[in-house]
Amino acid sequence: MDSHLLRFMPLLCVLFVVTACVDAEVSPTWETYVKQKQQGVVTDTPDYSWAGYARGEKAIPVAVGKRFDVADFGAIPDDLLDDRDAIQKAIDAAAEKGGGVVTFHAGRYLVNTDMNDRGTIRIESSNIVLKGAGSREGGTIIHQIQPFGKGDPYDMRRMHLGDNVLLIHSRDEEKRLSTKPVFCKVTGDAGRETYSLTVDAVDQLAVGQRVYLYAMNRQVIDEAVKPFTIHEDWTTTTQNKAYIVEIHQIAALDGKKVTFAEPIRYDIFAKHNWELREHQPIENVGVEDIAFMGNHWHPYKHHRSGMDDSAWAMIKIKGVANSYVRRCSFINVSQSLYISLSSYVTAMNITQAGNTSHHSPRVSFYTYGVLAGLIDDQAASTHGPSLNAGTVGTVFWRWKGKDGSIDSHAGRPFTSLYDCVEATCIHSSGGRRSYPQHLRQLMLWNVKMDADKPLHYDFWMPEKNNVFVMPNIVGMHGSPVTFNMDHVGMVESNGKAVLPQSLYEAQLALRLGKLPAWVSDVQQEQKQLESQPLVKFYDRNDPNSPTWFYPETFNVNDMLGYLTKLSLKMFNTKLYTYRITDDKATLHTDQSFVRQTLYALMNAIYQHHNTGNTITAQPMSINGKPGIEFVITSGQLSKPVTDLQADELVVAAHAMANRIGGKIQLKQSDSQIQFVVRIPQLSAQ
Repeated sequence: MDSHLLRFMPLLCVLFVVTACVDAEVSPTWETYVKQKQQGVVTDTPDYSWAGYARGEKAIPVAVGKRFDVADFGAIPDDLLDDRDAIQKAIDAAAEKGGGVVTFHAGRYLVNTDMNDRGTIRIESSNIVLKGAGSREGGTIIHQIQPFGKGDPYDMRRMHLGDNVLLIHSRDEEKRLSTKPVFCKVTGDAGRETYSLTVDAVDQLAVGQRVYLYAMNRQVIDEAVKPFTIHEDWTTTTQNKAYIVEIHQIAALDGKKVTFAEPIRYDIFAKHNWELREHQPIENVGVEDIAFMGNHWHPYKHHRSGMDDSAWAMIKIKGVANSYVRRCSFINVSQSLYISLSSYVTAMNITQAGNTSHHSPRVSFYTYGVLAGLIDDQAASTHGPSLNAGTVGTVFWRWKGKDGSIDSHAGRPFTSLYDCVEATCIHSSGGRRSYPQHLRQLMLWNVKMDADKPLHYDFWMPEKNNVFVMPNIVGMHGSPVTFNMDHVGMVESNGKAVLPQSLYEAQLALRLGKLPAWVSDVQQEQKQLESQPLVKFYDRNDPNSPTWFYPETFNVNDMLGYLTKLSLKMFNTKLYTYRITDDKATLHTDQSFVRQTLYALMNAIYQHHNTGNTITAQPMSINGKPGIEFVITSGQLSKPVTDLQADELVVAAHAMANRIGGKIQLKQSDSQIQFVVRIPQLSAQ
């Protein structure tokens, strides 16, 4: 083969990638990228293809190893007993043997059934896989019954970071980054998209070791926001509290030269006091073929309380490398998946459905190379493909969602790719103290917008909370979108998709010489999953949906204490007081339906009046059965309220109460709202 043709073989290897959209034209940005790669110079566009398990180079392996059947440890599906401790015993047994596959049968496993004993299942060792019997109908369900939140859900610290059903973490990564041991200081400069730097000592370094490349220096952020400047109320940066972090694995040591296995993303200047610090993740952990279900049923409102934002959070991954969650469903949850302090984690073939959610899979806090792909968010999450807090090299690939928003959530993410994503808007949020919402090298590639009106974006308007540093937009299509061209790096082919269809796939094929088979395999798996029905779940808007009862006898006083002291106390303002005639009274029914019925009605009142509201409870006979009557009463209204029966919260409360034989009566005057709720004891099923 002649040298001229050989020179262009990498480009030929990706032709099948770029021919997927026959009406599109090849992107000049892509052509420049290929040319710069051939010339061996630093590319204008970062190489995003390093994201994912094994840096995208290998398929996630089939789970092999010793099997640990949760049934052998006491976790039996569909027996209405709590399975959390038995599942934990199976995981611990696998850990003692150096790893293994923890297997689940088809059916429903219950966790957190007791409000007085709510805890998290933990994986704290490498080489453990949780494997279910499938995440669709007829598969494995892990069902969280009671909400999380041992503290006040209105405490802003708990709105996003409450407990989770499953925590996969390294205990060594629970320390603050600023307290991690320092191995050496960086003594030489290194440009972005390069691999090597010099340090003052290598005696604590070894090939294969993972480290933090770390700085905490405002000057790094000053450089990364040019041509703009930092605002003084972005206090995390102005008070020099902003970590700048990349996670790397050492590929080679040559004297005091350290070479990493993956590209450096920031421009490194020794004068900014960069260091290599200790990073000790666990590795090779997986979760697959499981449906995670919560009891998040009431109408959702963003930041109303922790009951809305984080009470039904499923999986948290922290301090992990080369790990994955795949072929899983998340139903009626607040948050599905949260990833932090980790590298080369893949979330793939994920479906989120049911009640409106706070977050779809979220990438956060100093990750490197996380890949979230083939995500189907049917839950209209407030924050769609979401990243924040110093993430580096994140790729959202072929994500689609109902009313989905591209979300960069402040904390200075860097070098991120939204690739073949479908969205209705680009969302900016996260809190001014942690701005900007994204630093340089944000790429939106072939994003399809599905808005109900034309959109215009100005990406640098700090007074209006749009704070993105010169993002790049290539091939945005669908709904019409325009931009303030002074505040973007480039806009190419606006209104029409380009080739290659997927930048991640094309860069991966170019880097490896061919596209790995796993890329087409997971897309085929997604088609197979979408052809199967989801597990059945409760939908308050569907009277034919299953109820999934968890009947229990609970103390009514304790439940009211939770609702008034915790769930409806906002920023130290007491929204409700309560009184019960018998504080030892109990009720046998499904507590989740009672709690969320009352929660919906209390919020229906709160949105019109937030002081002097009360709730009372007394035991009484209801249709010949023991029961409880709850009376929820507003304070003195300043103006009449109309059409309350049609309010979404009230409609939802009726639907939930009906499932347990409850009845709601609205008594209303110009000066007061009152709901009378009667809940009978649940008959034996």
